[in-house]
Amino acid sequence: AALTSVSPIAIAAPATQQEAERLTALFKPFMGEAADLLSITANGGHYDVKLDLTALQKRTEPKSPIVVPPLLMKLEDQGSGKWQAALAQPFEFSGKETKDGKETEGAARIGGISLSGTFDQSLGTFAAMTGSISDVSFSIKETGTGSKLNNFSFALKDVALDLNSGLTQPLADVADARFHMKLIGISGDADLPPDGKMPDGIKFSFALDSASRTLDLKGMRTGALTKF
Repeated sequence: AALTSVSPIAIAAPATQQEAERLTALFKPFMGEAADLLSITANGGHYDVKLDLTALQKRTEPKSPIVVPPLLMKLEDQGSGKWQAALAQPFEFSGKETKDGKETEGAARIGGISLSGTFDQSLGTFAAMTGSISDVSFSIKETGTGSKLNNFSFALKDVALDLNSGLTQPLADVADARFHMKLIGISGDADLPPDGKMPDGIKFSFALDSASRTLDLKGMRTGALTKF
């Protein structure tokens, strides 16, 4: 008779509200004055994480006209103290302020933010993360008395992010990490009004096809996080 073997299939345990409460308590000490604005709820096989940046903005800068949307993230238990975190959302905010006869109006938009990584509790940070940010734009305009900037705009087509880190001395909670970022399609325009030094004002534009940066971190001490 033929013998066959079937490998067991790993099935993720369903998320529970009890675990959601434990995770909330785990992360709150790292949130500072935003601790009460963090919420984690069970949703099928994962957890929905929400940080209310709108309320945080009003709390830290009550007079600011800027309205910032909440930050939403998905968290999934991978076992052995590892968590898969994912964020995918557009992001935009705007505001207008009038002070001493000068009106300032600004807006920022990110068409898409996509981040995915593995958070390792033994490491106290992300063991790996990749992500991209696309269609970034920012603009600001001033009018009225004392204006120092007629218009300024900035645009960025894409940002690619990559992070890898690992413990090099586990007993001493020491880790190394490498972070790489590449910016693609950078451009901007500025229009400055006349003043004592520039009687005709000035207008200029700038553009850059791409720029990249790699950052190596050696000997990071993660003990404060891993002991939590």
